[in-house]
Amino acid sequence: MNDMDAGLEPLLREELQHLAALPQPEAVGMLRRVSRRRRRNGISGAAGALGVLAIVMGTGAGLAAAVALRARDQQGPPIRFQLLNQPALDDRQETWSARNFTDTPWADRDTVTAAWRHYLGSTPASPYAAPARADDLSGLPPAYIATAEFDPSRDEAITYALRLLQAGVSVELHQWAGTFHGSFAILSAEVSQRQIAELSATLRRALTE
Repeated sequence: MNDMDAGLEPLLREELQHLAALPQPEAVGMLRRVSRRRRRNGISGAAGALGVLAIVMGTGAGLAAAVALRARDQQGPPIRFQLLNQPALDDRQETWSARNFTDTPWADRDTVTAAWRHYLGSTPASPYAAPARADDLSGLPPAYIATAEFDPSRDEAITYALRLLQAGVSVELHQWAGTFHGSFAILSAEVSQRQIAELSATLRRALTE
């Protein structure tokens, strides 16, 4: 983590970092613990935590979206905001980008297929594993969704953003031209610097407003 989660009180930071490694529904249980601790410490806006989880990107951002769905369906802690950076949301891989990006850097159709296979194992996919499968996206927290131009998961994330909007959820969508999955790790690139600055500013607003 860096200054993107600087607004979080230090005693919670370690617990929030563990969220990304948890399967469903353990992540929701951890979110409940964070929410209870925030209330005990007199902190409002119970679960801005999910935005920090989403910074992980890819499958971590997909997990964040899934936790938001489960928290809504099971009356879990109120979640302030979803920050979904290049999320992996749909195991079916039926979009144009999923079918056609077969040789893109860092993530292509084969690597995404392998990732879903390892993630799902023998368990049939559900909306809590692949959020794009959810029929109803109403009542979810506001979202910022960022996509990379040359990323197999690009189109499923854009479609998810549109479906959230159609369900009455406030969404900011940014499609970063000329980027690929995870390319913002190349810190010398001007576009990476802009991406990181925008993610930082978005998360800071979500945690403080």
